[in-house]
Amino acid sequence: MNNEWVDTEMTTALWEIVSQGKVKELTTMLTEYPEAAFVRSSDGRGPMFWAYEHENKRIIRVLKLVGVSDEVRDAKGLSPRDIIRKRDKEL
Repeated sequence: MNNEWVDTEMTTALWEIVSQGKVKELTTMLTEYPEAAFVRSSDGRGPMFWAYEHENKRIIRVLKLVGVSDEVRDAKGLSPRDIIRKRDKEL
């Protein structure tokens, strides 16, 4: 949905919310700014990627409910699901 990959105050705020597992804050932000669910930072990653990186199933569920796919690709061609697969192979 979002073809513009750029680091902004919004991507930074979302990264902090997702990385800290703040589900309530995320839902509040998405209520006010639904487009925030689809922002992507300069590396092509966004909230769904960060939720997978931090293995936060509740945030993944919230993002899926608002239509964020876990099949999108980042600048390296990885999807959010690939992050978990790659980590599992390294263990």
